[in-house]
Amino acid sequence: MRTITILAAIAIVLIAVLLLLLLKIIGFRQAEVEVACGPELVQNGSFEAKDFPAVGVTALTDSSDPHATANCRPGGDRCLQNWAIGADSRRNPLAWVQNGSGIGGVPNDPNPNEKRFLDMSGGSNHPGVPVPPEIPFPPVGQTIHVDAGDYQLRFDLGQGGGQNAPPNFSGPVSLTVDISGVITQNLQVTSDANGPLWQTQTPVLKAPNSGDIALGFQASPSQTKPFIGLDNVSLKQLKPFSACPSP
Repeated sequence: MRTITILAAIAIVLIAVLLLLLLKIIGFRQAEVEVACGPELVQNGSFEAKDFPAVGVTALTDSSDPHATANCRPGGDRCLQNWAIGADSRRNPLAWVQNGSGIGGVPNDPNPNEKRFLDMSGGSNHPGVPVPPEIPFPPVGQTIHVDAGDYQLRFDLGQGGGQNAPPNFSGPVSLTVDISGVITQNLQVTSDANGPLWQTQTPVLKAPNSGDIALGFQASPSQTKPFIGLDNVSLKQLKPFSACPSP
């Protein structure tokens, strides 16, 4: 009888060990779905490609000709490839900025050759004064095709600051992220005033069906800061780790 009791105890321990192993395997498989991989869906997400001269700071408008229908015209408009800029930029332009201009760029950028980013406030256009509602901050956006599934949007939000920066440069700053189409979502993203000058944002988007989305960024109307940075925009589908291609 004692032998049977010992064998039963051993069997219970083995069953418990097998259950723990099974739970770990299931947990690992569940964690796999949180991996963003596959093709990059955002074009020119680091804002490097352009149709205008490479200078320190360039004012960006939707078109230098109010009757033009295209946002990018060779030899004409100051425009950013793959991105459409709102018509309000004619009165309140965005700014295309190069690292080392005094504002600085994203530290530890994965591609050191990428030196450009956007200033969504236009660069010191309205320091300390809210923008009048009749002259809103212009949006920048592009149309992207997605399949049904979950996606991770990533972008770097920049706030002014630093030891030598004037008080009105300090954060927080905020952007409105507007998504319409097969994904409909409106996000208000605000920086941590006590955090680093560039902060990576990673919201998750859900597409119930395949189709196009319009992805847009715009400085929030209440913003008074003279610098609101945007860089390294990315959109990738979330897939199981085992389904992601090898690097």
